[in-house]
Amino acid sequence: MITSNKSSPSGKAASPQHPHSQVRQRILSAATCLIVERGATGATVYTIARDAQVSNATVYKLWPNRSALLADALVARFPVPEPRTGTGGNDPVAELSTTTHNLINALGSDLGRRYPEIRAAVYGAELHDQLDKALFTPWLNRITDICREGVAIGVFRGAMADSIAGVHVAAAALAAANIPLTERTTSQVATTFVDLIINGVLRKD
Repeated sequence: MITSNKSSPSGKAASPQHPHSQVRQRILSAATCLIVERGATGATVYTIARDAQVSNATVYKLWPNRSALLADALVARFPVPEPRTGTGGNDPVAELSTTTHNLINALGSDLGRRYPEIRAAVYGAELHDQLDKALFTPWLNRITDICREGVAIGVFRGAMADSIAGVHVAAAALAAANIPLTERTTSQVATTFVDLIINGVLRKD
């Protein structure tokens, strides 16, 4: 199971007590719905403001531009891993498999599949980097922690204990999530990617 990511690439997230908090959440919800239903081209400042029942000026008071708003909308609703229940007694192979499957599911969701399109619609290398970090750093950190624990108990190779392990597994998840699949074959293909990485790259001989 996975939970919602509330971080913000624009750095303008409002606290629950902030006077603009409810308006901000309404705008983010409207933006997310439009992204899912119509894609990046359909999520204009005008259509987002209209569906959130606010003015364009209100949107621009909270975000400097459309790119920042689209990035925040994607990040605000993109899942992050749940907190780990503990370490030491966990099975790193099973935990890595579960985490990777959860990431595949997140990227394969209606919103997750819009990620490449939203990234292309977001202007500026700095905002691209902020968006990617906000979306994937929690997953890469989790995967790296699991791999390090696997090395510590002698399950995984030591050379795979750093962030490269996370990059490898996240790349498999990205690939699996973007392959055209029917619902019936999604689990099978995702399992193949996970097993390939775990048994071919991480697991000790």
